[in-house]
Amino acid sequence: QGLLPREVGLKGLLSARVKPSERWSVMAGAAKGFSSGMGTPDFRLLAGFQARWIPRSEGTATPAPPATDTTFVQTTIQVLSGTTGDGVGGAVLEIKDGPDDVGRITVPPVGGVTMPLRREITYYVAVTAPGYQDLHHVIEVPANAGSEWNKTFRLQPRGRVCTVTFLVQDLDGRPLDASIRTVPATLAPAQTEPTTGMATLALRPGDAYEVIVGADGFSPDHRAIACRADESGALVDTSREVVLRPPRARLSGNRISIDDKIQFELDSDRINARSKGILDDVAAVLTTHPEIGLVEIRGHTDNRGTEVHNLDLSGRRARAVASYLETEGIDASRIRAVGLGESVPVQAGDSDAAHDANRRVEFLVVRVDAPSE
Repeated sequence: QGLLPREVGLKGLLSARVKPSERWSVMAGAAKGFSSGMGTPDFRLLAGFQARWIPRSEGTATPAPPATDTTFVQTTIQVLSGTTGDGVGGAVLEIKDGPDDVGRITVPPVGGVTMPLRREITYYVAVTAPGYQDLHHVIEVPANAGSEWNKTFRLQPRGRVCTVTFLVQDLDGRPLDASIRTVPATLAPAQTEPTTGMATLALRPGDAYEVIVGADGFSPDHRAIACRADESGALVDTSREVVLRPPRARLSGNRISIDDKIQFELDSDRINARSKGILDDVAAVLTTHPEIGLVEIRGHTDNRGTEVHNLDLSGRRARAVASYLETEGIDASRIRAVGLGESVPVQAGDSDAAHDANRRVEFLVVRVDAPSE
């Protein structure tokens, strides 16, 4: 018995594949039959797509761009404890919004993590770590950054804390890159974000500090902060707007001139915290001019009260100023405190304006030493 010849179908197929990204691709094609037979089409169109799931990176950063690409800056990010200044273990950084999708990155407690970020682009990030409050912030690499740049985030421990948020600006409202330290220095210093001028300190219930806010080229500002509860027992978060001014003390002939008065608490030798920044500037003048061998600190009062009381009060205030300058590193041999009471008024009369003018502290240069060889 012979075998019947099998019909053979002949067709042609032309197709193409486009891969817009690593996650998915699109295919399209057309087929044409050239003979009759089973499965041979007269004409056929084909189309389809293929998706591929790629997990986000959990522990590695986006590969560095070519070294010649100056758009990117190799940015090292560290996550530190806001109370101890040590590296935080288990910290995770997630870039929530920005042009580069780097995903979630584990930040080692020592050395941090380095990744390429674009200049002058705002990245919105979330920083988390076990036992610490979540932090939502921004990263913006300055236009003038070199090929490498550092960014530090400080996390505050979880628990009952008050947060004090600082906004530090200059007289024109521009944000400043400022340092914030406490007296006593039991909290790690904080640094404001240069592009926003903002920083946060976390205080425990009952904590009270004097805070010194300083920036290069500006007079320091002293503030008092504390962690207090309201009537319901809830801890109160607060904010402080700090405007830093140019230095308010300078050498003018035979005296150190100051732009504002040194203020004290009423009928006391306790220096007002807001006046300590001026004394910081006086200390800076003495440090800059080592040829000043001796400065006389003269305390004056108005004519209210007895002469004996006023003489004593003016002397105590002058000595308080001298003691403060010594804490700022000025040698005691270069300063002398003198109280003159109400004996040297600058404005006669019993008006409030006269009283205010006569209450003052002056800095008189009484000896200039020859420069050392």
